[in-house]
Amino acid sequence: MVDFFKAAIPKTYEHQLLNNPCITLQGQHNYHTGEVLNYPIKGNYKNIEFEIKERKIIISGSLHIFYNIIQGKGWQNFNDFSFKNVIQSIDTLCKVLQIEPKEMKIENLEIGVNVKLKTNVSDALSMLFIDWDTRSKFVNKVYKTGHLVEYKTVDRYAKFYDKGGQHTLPFHLLRYELKYMRNETIVKKAQN
Repeated sequence: MVDFFKAAIPKTYEHQLLNNPCITLQGQHNYHTGEVLNYPIKGNYKNIEFEIKERKIIISGSLHIFYNIIQGKGWQNFNDFSFKNVIQSIDTLCKVLQIEPKEMKIENLEIGVNVKLKTNVSDALSMLFIDWDTRSKFVNKVYKTGHLVEYKTVDRYAKFYDKGGQHTLPFHLLRYELKYMRNETIVKKAQN
């Protein structure tokens, strides 16, 4: 399932975003002089972040969490989230923002899958080692609510962690995420 995304939209949408009553927007100012700075202008709509810059507008956030918020299921992404739900989320977001989906250029995309396990996720992850790529940076650490294993390269990363521990769930839930951090990589993968 698609979870996090980051997309650029044309600067021509700036005026309508600034005048959209659904978005909470904040600008910046110089603390010493009081001068109001034109950019960046940042905003939020139900977990989706906006950043209006001088030359482009960035929209980012978790489509899964966004979907759960608009469906009244809370701020979480451990439940099922189908491709149909992804499409519903994008359609809803584009309608609220009054933007055309085809004008969004995806710059960053994260795909996440939750897997219920019969054994403790942290125990399983403490023994996990995958030779994903010789260029990768490998992280294996215990954190407050579980365990994390992460592999990074220049343009993507894979992450495994204890989603059940993160949300204090009564069952063992492993989260696997694969994140593409460059549009060129996303396009190349989509064409395969």
